[in-house]
Amino acid sequence: MHKTLYLDQNHINETIKNFFSCTHLPIKFYASNHTAIASYGYNENFNCLVEEYNIYKKIKESLRNNPFEYETLLVEEDINFTGFFACPKNKDKGIYILGPYVTDQSKITDIVFKPKKFIPNLISFLHSIAKTCDLVEGHHPEGISPQNFYVKRAVDYMYENYKETINLDTLAKKLNVNKCYLCSLFRKEVNKTFSQFLNEIRIEKSKGLLVEGDSSILDIALNVGFNNQNYYNMTFKKLTGFTPLEYRNYHN
Repeated sequence: MHKTLYLDQNHINETIKNFFSCTHLPIKFYASNHTAIASYGYNENFNCLVEEYNIYKKIKESLRNNPFEYETLLVEEDINFTGFFACPKNKDKGIYILGPYVTDQSKITDIVFKPKKFIPNLISFLHSIAKTCDLVEGHHPEGISPQNFYVKRAVDYMYENYKETINLDTLAKKLNVNKCYLCSLFRKEVNKTFSQFLNEIRIEKSKGLLVEGDSSILDIALNVGFNNQNYYNMTFKKLTGFTPLEYRNYHN
C-alpha cells in the first residue's frame, strides 16, 4: 500500500515538473480526497488566489456537469485557472489545475501569458507527459515489461540534452543497449517514435524563446537542437498549427 502511494506521488511530481519546465505554466494536482498533493511554479500570491476563490471546489463541481474535457474559471480581470480530470475515463483519479495565467499579453503582471486557443494543446501535452512518466517511472499497468527502465533513461536524457545533437545511435551506446531494440521498445512503451517525442520537447522549449526574446527564428531553432530552420518550421507547424513566426506575431 505504501509503495503504491509512493509511486503515485513520484509519477505526479515528475509529470508536473516536466510540464512546468516546458511551459512555465503553474500547475497543481489534487487527489480524489480533495488534497493538493503536488504543485509546481506556485508562490504565496498564487496560492492565496487558489484559496481565496476556492478554485478546486468550483472547478470540480463544474467538471462534473461539463461535457467538455476542461473547465476555465475567470477569477479577476483576466486571471484564469483551467482544470481537468487526470483520467477522463475515471473521474476519481484526481484533477490537474493550470494557472493562474492571463490571456492578454499587454497586461504588466508576474502571471504567465497563455492564449486561450492554446489551452487544449497544453492539456494534450500534459496528458502525453503523464502517460510517458507513468510508463517510465515503473508505475505501469500489468503487462508492461520492466525493460522500460531503458525508456526512462532515454526520456531523462532527452529532457536534459535536447539542445544537443541526439540520435538513436549515440543514445543506444550510452544506455549500452541495441539500437533497434531501443527504438522498438520506445515506440511500444510511449506510443511515439524517438524522433516524435524529442521534437515535442524541442518545440515546447522553443515557444518560450519565441515569446520572451527577439532572437531570430534560425537562432531559436539551433538553440533547441534543430540544425535546419526549414525542418524546425515544418515541425512547429505540424505540432501547433502555426509557423514559429505566426506564433511570435500572435503573442506580440
